[in-house]
Amino acid sequence: MKMKCSFFVLWMFLLIPLITYAGENEKTSRKHRSVFRVIAKSEHDVERCPMACNVTVSDVDNAIQICFMGILSDVTVSVTDNEGNIVLHELLSDIQDGQICSFDNMENYPYTVEMTSPKFDMLGEIIEEIIY
Repeated sequence: MKMKCSFFVLWMFLLIPLITYAGENEKTSRKHRSVFRVIAKSEHDVERCPMACNVTVSDVDNAIQICFMGILSDVTVSVTDNEGNIVLHELLSDIQDGQICSFDNMENYPYTVEMTSPKFDMLGEIIEEIIY
């Protein structure tokens, strides 16, 4: 009986660290990326030229970068986290193709992105996509 008890205790000491290590390894092997999607977009009839602005996001060193593809002027960019805290609020007078705004990623997904300008208004969100 004493031998069975010590054998059981020995197995427990070996098994618990293995289970803990497997759980930690699963967390570290799981990766994520941020993805931008447009919720609503409206163009103002200020000029007769079409709006040519796309937005992409990327994760770089614990920050989320918003990259503008297009040339715009007088754009207000406001980003709030899932708790309603403003994490970015900038007035950009001239956006050139490829210009980047960034903010610290606190992982409070989804982030709501509001962009307003004389040419358009856009509402979007930045969501987390898990990559296995």
